[in-house]
Amino acid sequence: MIIQLFQRQLLFALLLGCLPLAWGENCATVCINGTCTSSCGSGSQTIVASSAGCGATCVNDSCTSSCASVVGSGKLQSKSYDLQGFSQVVGQNAFDISITQGTVYQVKVTADKNVFQHLNVHQNGRVLYLSTEKNTILTNVTLQAAIIMPSLTKIKLSGISECVFSGFSSNRLKVVMSGTSHLTGESGTVNNLSVKLSGSSDLNLKEITSYNAKVRLGGASHAIISVNGALTGRLSGASTLDCYGTPINNTITTSGASEIKGCK
Repeated sequence: MIIQLFQRQLLFALLLGCLPLAWGENCATVCINGTCTSSCGSGSQTIVASSAGCGATCVNDSCTSSCASVVGSGKLQSKSYDLQGFSQVVGQNAFDISITQGTVYQVKVTADKNVFQHLNVHQNGRVLYLSTEKNTILTNVTLQAAIIMPSLTKIKLSGISECVFSGFSSNRLKVVMSGTSHLTGESGTVNNLSVKLSGSSDLNLKEITSYNAKVRLGGASHAIISVNGALTGRLSGASTLDCYGTPINNTITTSGASEIKGCK
């Protein structure tokens, strides 16, 4: 799990253009046309990414960066947050989140002890936010959030965040995903489902019974849904929709290399 998280964090750092000045073996950070660039070679393969997203600058042909790199201590700690009344969850960066339906509110985060000072867990109105500090790369860390809440109306994921939810019967549920985020619904029902995916995000709601669904997929995103009512929306880029169920009306439009499988 730690190795997989490190790989996801590294990929996200590449996407953000935020890399430490040297990571791993055979790596170097150099100035190219006034821009700091990290280059790492492994055999015949080379990975190159700009670190400008971390405030890296070229000074006398040398790179300096404001990007902080934090390695997990391996000493895990759990912390509970007294937050109430939220119905929406926003997960950013590298959080691994589980959301379960319950009659009370609970928010518990488990992470390396030296990582908590770099976390941002707070509530604004009906929205619970889980994120890490900007321009901070966390490697070899455990970063988990266990949430219990009565109702769920929206999930928004970005970066390399992952989420699993179960047990909700929602009238409306909105899902917004970007980056390389992943979301899985293990059980539940939704009357009106709204899905908006971009990047290479991945959504699996096969076990969530939806009546009406409005879907908008772009980039290389992938979604699996189960719908028995009206299915509307559009697919673009290289996105893919796997559809289960027996929708009454399917008005999905596609463009580019996008495709819909099932529910035709």
